[in-house]
Amino acid sequence: MNMQRLVDRMPINPKIAVFESTQERFEVPLRPDMWSSHGVVGGPESSVQIPPGPSVVRKTNLSHDCTGHLMEDGHARGRKKAACPVVEGVYRKKKPRSSRRYSKEKNKAPDNSRRLTDYFMTREGTEGPPLLNQSAKPSQSFNIRCNPSDLLFTIQLLNHDQYAAIEALGFGHLLMMQIDAVESSDLLTSIMDRVSPVDMIIRIGPGKVLPITPSVIHMVLGLPKGGSTIPSYSRMEDVQFRKQMISDLNQECLSDDDPIHISNLQEEILKGRVDSLFMRCFFMIVFNCLLFPTSSSNIDSSNISKSMNPELFSAVDLSQSVFDDLQASIRIWHGRNKEQFTHTIYGCAVFLIVCFLYLISSHVFRLLY
Repeated sequence: MNMQRLVDRMPINPKIAVFESTQERFEVPLRPDMWSSHGVVGGPESSVQIPPGPSVVRKTNLSHDCTGHLMEDGHARGRKKAACPVVEGVYRKKKPRSSRRYSKEKNKAPDNSRRLTDYFMTREGTEGPPLLNQSAKPSQSFNIRCNPSDLLFTIQLLNHDQYAAIEALGFGHLLMMQIDAVESSDLLTSIMDRVSPVDMIIRIGPGKVLPITPSVIHMVLGLPKGGSTIPSYSRMEDVQFRKQMISDLNQECLSDDDPIHISNLQEEILKGRVDSLFMRCFFMIVFNCLLFPTSSSNIDSSNISKSMNPELFSAVDLSQSVFDDLQASIRIWHGRNKEQFTHTIYGCAVFLIVCFLYLISSHVFRLLY
C-alpha cells in the first residue's frame, strides 16, 4: 500500500491538485498522461467533474450531474434561444457580442458554481481568464548622487580645533547645514524640468521665475564668491595626485588599485590632526557628497584634484564652480533618454531644493526683483 505523509512544502513531482471544502472535494490531474484515465472524484454529493483532456473537444451541449444523468448546459440554452425562428413582422435585433473574452456570468457551470477556467490558465478547447496588461511601463528609478548625510556625519567627527580651522577658511555656514537627505525625487525632477540650462532660470509658472546665479549660490550655501577658479589638471597629473593621496593616507587596506572610500578619509579625520591632509580629506567629502557629486560614490580623481590646495579655498570662487557644474548637470538631465528606466541626477540637488522652497516663500525672492 502506497503510504503518503503530510509535508509543509510543495511535494516533489506533484500529480494532482486538490480543492476541498467541508462537503465537496475536487481533484485536478496535473500531468497530461493522467487526463484521460482520471475519473470523477468526490463523494456522492459532489457536483463537479474532471475537465476533459486535450483529446476531448468541448463542443457538447450536455454535461453530467452528480447522479450521472445528462443535463442541459447553460450555453446551449442561450444558443437555442438565438436559433428560434423569426416571426414575420417582428424584428429581432441581434444582441451584440461582448468585447470581453472572459465573463463571470458566462463562466458559470449549470449548478451556479465557477468553472475551473476561473482558476487555471487555458488548456486546449477551454477559455481562460484575461491576461494582465503587460504593456504598462514601470515607474522610473532615479539615482540622486547628492548625499549630504555623509557630510553631516563627517562634521560630527571634527574636534574643536578642526572645526575652527574649517570655519577660519570661510566655510562656517557649511558647517551648520542640517539637511541630511534629498528625500523627494519627484520634487527634484520637477524642479530640474523647470530649469533651462541656457539661462539657468527656474520657471515656476506664468510670471513666476527664479534665476540661479553664483550670487544666489553664495547666499544659500555660504560658499566663497569671487576670486580665482579651481585649477584644472591633466589626466596624468590626476593619476599622480591619486597615488600621492593613497601614500599620504598610509592605510594598510589601500593600494594603488583600490578605490578610496569616504570611510578611509573619515579614518584620517579621526586622528584629530589639523594639517593639509586633514583639510584635503574634509573637502574631498564635501565635493563628493554635496558640491560636485559624480557618478561614483567613491572618491574619484576629480575630487582629489579639486582639493589639492585647500589653504587657498577662501580665495577661490567656489560659487561660480558650483554654478558651472550644476548647469552641466541640468544640461545632461534635459538631454537624457526618457525611455531609459534608471537615471542618475548629478549636481548639488540640495541647493536646488532649498533655493526653490525657501527663496520663493521669503522676502529674499522679492528683493531679487
